[in-house]
Parts: sequence; C-alpha cells; structure tokens
Amino acid sequence: MGAVSMLFHGFPARLVADWCGVSLSTAKGYKSGRRRVPRPVLRLWSLYRQRRYLGEEWSGWLINGESIVDPDGNSTTLGQLRAYWIVMQLTAEYARLLGPDHQRRYYDALELPALACETPPLALTRPVGAGGPWTARSKKVQGRAERSARLTGGLRSKLRQ
Repeated sequence: MGAVSMLFHGFPARLVADWCGVSLSTAKGYKSGRRRVPRPVLRLWSLYRQRRYLGEEWSGWLINGESIVDPDGNSTTLGQLRAYWIVMQLTAEYARLLGPDHQRRYYDALELPALACETPPLALTRPVGAGGPWTARSKKVQGRAERSARLTGGLRSKLRQ
C-alpha cells in the first residue's frame, strides 16, 4: 500500500467517492493503490481530513474573506466569533443579576430552553492559564472588548422588552 493510498485508510470507499466526486470503483482503486490519485482529489480529501469544510447543516452560509455570512446576509467577523464566548457569559450574568424574568427572556431570545434561574447559567471563568475575564492585557484585547460590548446591544434590547 503506497503512501498516498494510506491517506484513505480507515475511511469507507463510499465516503471517499462522495467527497472526491468520483465513482465507487475509482475510490476503491485509490484505496488499494491501483489507481493514481490526481492532485485535485488529494486537495479535496485533505480538506475533508483536516475538517476545513462546512457540512450540510451549514447550507446557505458563506465564507467571505475573514467573515462568515448567514443565510439572512448577516456577516460575522473572525474577531466577533473569538469574542462570542465572553459576550454570552457577560449577557447571561447580566440577565441573572436582573432576575428570573430577565433570565427567561435571555434564553427565549436565544431560543434555548430555560434553565434553573437560581444559579448562573454560565460561569464567568476562562480556561486555566488564560487570565481573568476582566484583565485587559493589550490594546488589541481592549479593542475586542469594545467590539464585544457593541455586539451585546441587540440582546440588551430583547432583555428590556
């Protein structure tokens, strides 16, 4: 078995055929090493193996430069996605501090089932070694925090309703 055919080892021939856009017999040939694998097929397969694709559940979503665009045309940048976890934690904590009614509105706005309102739904913590959530370590981090604050405006207005 050649080095290239080892790329397909452990994967069903049907999956290889579907992902690479080839027939089942061609995929079996790639797996056995009887057929030479063209560069475009290798590229497609490497995208699959490295999980650098959007699955069927992402139908209608697009990648546009450094942002992802939802089916409604709303664009989300890489920085916004990176700040998402802190925005959600801050908003959940804010709703918890305002009381059970606001917590329910928070979860309704997210279309999530309401959790018990006696405890905070998300802890205001970061992964071990990541520093405290309120520590601004650089101007870049401060800029992200400011952008995150602007993003919470929509959720705040839903909480006030």
